[in-house]
Amino acid sequence: TTTLGRVMDRGLAADERLVRFVAEVSDRSGGIHDLTTVLKEAGASVKDVFHERAWLQSSVDRVQIKFIIETTGHNHTLEVKQALLDSGITLLVYQNDVLVGNKLQRELDTSTNTGPAEPAPFE
Repeated sequence: TTTLGRVMDRGLAADERLVRFVAEVSDRSGGIHDLTTVLKEAGASVKDVFHERAWLQSSVDRVQIKFIIETTGHNHTLEVKQALLDSGITLLVYQNDVLVGNKLQRELDTSTNTGPAEPAPFE
C-alpha cells in the first residue's frame, strides 16, 4: 500500500467509514456465507477478510473471522452492527468494543502510547 493509500484508510477509519470486527460463526458449510449475506443486505462492502481455525480455544466446529468493511459513516456502522447482532452472529470485537455474549465487555485502549493501534486479530 502506498503512503497515500494508508493516509486515506486512516481518514476513512476516523470517519467510521472503514470498520473492523471479529466474529465467530459455524465452520460448517454456509457459516461464512450467512455472515457475508447479512453484510450485503446491510449495504456494507467487504474490503478484507481473514479467517482462523487452528489457534482457537473455542469449539472445533467454529471459525473466527476478522473483517474490514466499508460503510457510509457512523449511522451505517451502527446499523451494520445491529444487523449482525439481530441475525445471531457472535461478535467478539466490533470497532473498539470487546464483546462477550454480544454484550460490551470492555473498550480497547486505542491511545498511541500504550501498545498497538489494533487488537490482536482473534482475542
